[in-house]
Amino acid sequence: MDEVAEALFKASNETKNKDQYKVSKMKEDLDSLKIMEESIEKNCSQEKKRDNSDFQDNERHNKKSKSSHSKHAETDEKYDSKNSQEQSRDSSLVKTFQSCKHTREKAIKLMKKHGYETCLSSLVEPGNFAMKYACSAPYHIFFSTVNRSKETYDQPFSITLPEILDISLGEIVNSLHINFMVDIGWLHVQYMLAEQNTNMSILLGERVDTGPVGSNVTMFYVDMPTKFGCHHTKIMILKYKNDGIRVVVSTANLYMDDWENRTQGVWISPHLPPLSESANSSEGRITDGFQEGFRTLFE
Repeated sequence: MDEVAEALFKASNETKNKDQYKVSKMKEDLDSLKIMEESIEKNCSQEKKRDNSDFQDNERHNKKSKSSHSKHAETDEKYDSKNSQEQSRDSSLVKTFQSCKHTREKAIKLMKKHGYETCLSSLVEPGNFAMKYACSAPYHIFFSTVNRSKETYDQPFSITLPEILDISLGEIVNSLHINFMVDIGWLHVQYMLAEQNTNMSILLGERVDTGPVGSNVTMFYVDMPTKFGCHHTKIMILKYKNDGIRVVVSTANLYMDDWENRTQGVWISPHLPPLSESANSSEGRITDGFQEGFRTLFE
């Protein structure tokens, strides 16, 4: 059986091997864009510092030339300063959102440039998956879309990887991926399409792509005795900015062909907030035996 399985595996990977160069090239372009953006941000930061320095010099000059202020004037100044800070903060949030959006747009353009238009056919706009998830209660089980089957695009329980990472479920600050086959470059693109930027820890058996990884990725290779007939968990743990987590269990490896051209099953847990140290063992249960089995997996 192992020989037959190995032969089928090699045959199914013929197309994948042809695509690896495209994915690698696309990742190189994305890295170049990132370097360019960092350079622009650095220049903007330097200009901003110069502007702030000039502004502070003018402020000191104005303060020296002014006489004493009335209490009403001091109150107005504090009010204006507070408003200015709030406007600056709001502007920063808008710029951050726009930056993520532009990153998504650049990822889409690069995918088109490298011949991945078909991979974009089932792509949905970010920010709407929370409602879709709520409607999947109580089981929260989904099936991946298939690019060659348009019927799967709009089904209520169909899903793409960027939807799992969707910003409507929360801002991801850390993620753990445990899987067998992983394409790091392709996984980066999925986060970009979801408008998320996070640190990733990845436990894997085999890497599909080649080349350096970003500073936000930590990889741990797991030595497996064989590719077949050996249990290997395919799981994601997503940690959100509010300290809660979400557990995702799927049947798919983390590379393009598994998510684009095969029907895969996905279960997504509810949002799991941290429990207090005084909480008893029965609190926070989402189903019987889940916590015990989950802990056993990592022991």
